[in-house]
Amino acid sequence: MLGSWLKPTVRLQIWLGAVAVLIAVLSVTGSAAYQPIAELLRSHTDRYVHALTSHIHSSVEVSLSNVDTVTFQLVADSSMQELLYAIKYSESKEPTVEQRISAKLMVDEFRYYTASIVSIELYAGDKAVYPLQYASLRSRVDPEWIDAADRRPGELVWIGLDPKDGETLLSIRQIRLENDRFNAGGYLVVRVSKSIIPFYSANVPQIPDSYMYVFDSHGRMLVSTQTDVKQTPPGIFSNSNVVRMNGNTYVPIRIRSSVTGWTLVSLAPQHWIAEGMDVIKEALLWAGAIGLVLSVVLAHMLSTMITRPVRKLIRTMRSGKGGIPDRNHGTFRTLELSELNAAYNRMVDRVRELVETVYERELMQHQAEMQALQAQINPHFLYNSLETFYWLLKERGQEELAGTVIALSRMFRYAVRSPASGGEWVTVSDELNHVSQYMSLMLKRFDDRLTWSVEADPRAVNAVLPKLLLQPLVENAVCHGIEPAGQGAIKLRIVLSESGREVRFAVADNGCGMEQGFAEAILAGHPARSGDSKGTGIGLVNLHHRLRLYYGDGHGLQISSRRGSGTAVSFEIPYIIRSE
Repeated sequence: MLGSWLKPTVRLQIWLGAVAVLIAVLSVTGSAAYQPIAELLRSHTDRYVHALTSHIHSSVEVSLSNVDTVTFQLVADSSMQELLYAIKYSESKEPTVEQRISAKLMVDEFRYYTASIVSIELYAGDKAVYPLQYASLRSRVDPEWIDAADRRPGELVWIGLDPKDGETLLSIRQIRLENDRFNAGGYLVVRVSKSIIPFYSANVPQIPDSYMYVFDSHGRMLVSTQTDVKQTPPGIFSNSNVVRMNGNTYVPIRIRSSVTGWTLVSLAPQHWIAEGMDVIKEALLWAGAIGLVLSVVLAHMLSTMITRPVRKLIRTMRSGKGGIPDRNHGTFRTLELSELNAAYNRMVDRVRELVETVYERELMQHQAEMQALQAQINPHFLYNSLETFYWLLKERGQEELAGTVIALSRMFRYAVRSPASGGEWVTVSDELNHVSQYMSLMLKRFDDRLTWSVEADPRAVNAVLPKLLLQPLVENAVCHGIEPAGQGAIKLRIVLSESGREVRFAVADNGCGMEQGFAEAILAGHPARSGDSKGTGIGLVNLHHRLRLYYGDGHGLQISSRRGSGTAVSFEIPYIIRSE
C-alpha cells in the first residue's frame, strides 16, 4: 500500500515535465551567446544539405540497383541460358527466327518489371539476337565498354549517355553460361530513361537556387537540374570549398557512386546556408516568454484531459461483479482515450459472450466431429464397386449399361482426385473429357430429346484451369434449361481471345431460360429459387466465387438469359500453358 502512494501520478509527471522543459529553455536562452547559436544553426544547415544530397544519392543508387536486379534475373533465367547456349553451339552461329521470337518474349517480360527501362537488347557474342536494329554489338557500344564488361563478368557496367539517344542512359552486362562452365555467352545492353535520376523531375523538392549534376567516370555531364546548360560549370571539380558561377557563390558537395562510378554534385547557395542569423536573438527572447506561459497553461489542460477520464475508466473496471467487469458508457474528447474505451467495451462484450457460449460451442464441435466421421467415404471402395458392376454387366452382355457404369466411374475418379496428386489444376482437354463422360450419361437418359455439340479451338485445349469449371455449367444447362423444357440442344464453345492472352468458355442452351433478376442475384452472390425452377443457383454462385478467388475480382461468370429463350453462361481465364 505504501508503495502505491510513493508512485508518481500522471498529473504530477506532466507538471514535472513542463517545469523541466521550462527550466531547460530558460537556461539555454540565458546562458548561450549569439555566436555559438549562429554557428550551431550553420552547422545544422550544412548537415541538412549533406543529408539531402545523400538522400538523393541513395535514391539514385536504389533506382539503378533495381535495374541491376531485373537484368540479373533475366541473365540468370534458365530459358535465357538455354537460348544463348543453343545459339553459341549451333552450326550456323546465327540465331533462328524462333530463337529471336523467344528472346523478344523473355526480354519484354522482364522489361516491364521496371518502368524506367526503355529497352533491353540481347547479343549472342557480337551477333544481335533482339532487336535487329544494330548489326553487331561493336556497332552499338564502344569496344572500351565491352572490354570493361569482360573484366567484370556478370556485373552491370554503366556507360553513360546513349550516343544514339541523348535522353537515355546506357549500361552493359556480360552473360555467363552455367552449362558452359560459366564461359561468356552473350551481352545485354540496357537503356533506361534519364528520369530514373530522381532530381531530374521538377517536382522533386530542392534547396532554393541550388543546382545538382551527375557526371560519368570521365567527367562528362549526364543529368542536371539546369536543363538549358550542357557544359560543366567551371571549377566544379577543383579542391576549393566554394564554386563561383553567374556572380554567385555556392558550396559544393560531391558524392561518388559505388555502383556506377558516377559522381553526384550538389551546389547549395552560400547565402541560403547562412540565412536566418539576424533573427536568432529575437526568436530566443520570444521563446522564453511564450514558453513560460504555454508551459503552465498546457500542463494544466493536459493533465486534466488525460487523468480525469482515466480515473473514471479505472472506477468502472473495479465495479464489476462475479469477475466480469461492467461496460463504460462515458464519452471522451480525445481519439486515443475513445479507442481505449471502445476496446475495453469490446473486451467486456467478448468475455460475456465467451462465458455464455463456451459449453454450447464445445457441444457443437463434438456433434460436427461425429457427423464428419459418419459422412466419410472411401473413394477406392467406390471405384472397386463400380468396376465390379462393370465386369458383371460385361459378362452378361449388357455392353451399353457397362459403358455407362465405366463412364460414371471415370467421372467419380476425376472429381475426387486429390490436389496432392496434381488434381486441382487440369488442362482444358482433361475437363472436356470429363464433360463428355457426363454428357454420355445424359444422352442415354434423354435419348433423342437432347443434342450436344462442342466447338473447341485446338490451341486452347492445352491451357490449364482449376478442375470442375465446365461440368457444373453443362449440368446447369441440362437440369435447369433442357429438363424443364422437355427437349433442346446444348453447345459448348471454347475460343482464344483476339490478343491470345485469354481463353473464353461459353455454354449455351435453348431451354426454358431464367428471369433477369435471378441471374443478377446469382452474380451478386444471393441465390434464390426462380419461379418453377427446382434449383436455387447455388452451383453457379459457387462457380462465380471460385473464378474470382482464383483469378481476381475482374473475372467471373457472365449470364445472358431470357425466359423461354434459353441461357448462355460464359467466362474468361488467362491463357496459361502447363510447363513440363
